[in-house]
Amino acid sequence: MRKLGIEIECIIPGNRAGEAITQLSEIERVAITGDGSINGTGEGVEVKLGPLYLNDSGRTIVHQVCEVLREHRAMVNNSTGLHVHADCPELRDENNETPHKLLQNKWKAIRFFALAENLLRSCVPQTRRHNQYCLPLNRVMPVGGMWSNEICEAIRQEPTRYCGVNFASMARHGTIENRYHGGTTNEQKILHWCLLWEALVNNAVSIRGDEIEQLNEVVSEKARRDMLFALLSLPEGTETYLRERIRSFGASDSRKVATYIRTKKETR
Repeated sequence: MRKLGIEIECIIPGNRAGEAITQLSEIERVAITGDGSINGTGEGVEVKLGPLYLNDSGRTIVHQVCEVLREHRAMVNNSTGLHVHADCPELRDENNETPHKLLQNKWKAIRFFALAENLLRSCVPQTRRHNQYCLPLNRVMPVGGMWSNEICEAIRQEPTRYCGVNFASMARHGTIENRYHGGTTNEQKILHWCLLWEALVNNAVSIRGDEIEQLNEVVSEKARRDMLFALLSLPEGTETYLRERIRSFGASDSRKVATYIRTKKETR
């Protein structure tokens, strides 16, 4: 089990913000900060939970926070997000024999996430997939090739601060951050997403090089997602929930593609 930090961005109506913040502050392992990037009527806040494990104690904290937010009618919109940090001691300096070994292990994790990233992106709507605060890894660094001096330098520069998978948080918090999910105060959505992220990070630091190549050789994204689900061994309820999100957002994409094709044909 891996320690997680959960950040819930939301908007609390102004007349309820004071009481809500007081109640949230009384919950163990919870802190609240303002967030100027959130747009909307009310108090834009970031509710920080953890570090915690997803055991009974950790799930209770998530439940308590979501209950307070529900009671005080907290809202989310396209300017809010759900960010999850996973503690990753395997990628810290003290747990690697040499700086070069550390960079190689980071590169292996980055390669894995570059291949697994479509699973995350297929679980979220277009507003998150095309968002300046959760860019795909391949937009900021070369992720398709073999180990090279260019890749080594790219990792040293930590360019992933506003990527959906953020490795820059390793330097500040010793964590890898998932920034892809949109804002939510729904307890079950948060728990399912945290379980997915924990499983992905577990595999990112333990997967063998030949397994990464097997994922890389698969052209179909659907087939790769099926391989990843088999690799992750998620609880049945979590996998079912995620596959339904993929189906739902995939149907939306299909409608947009159909409209695009029809428009192109009509203009010929």
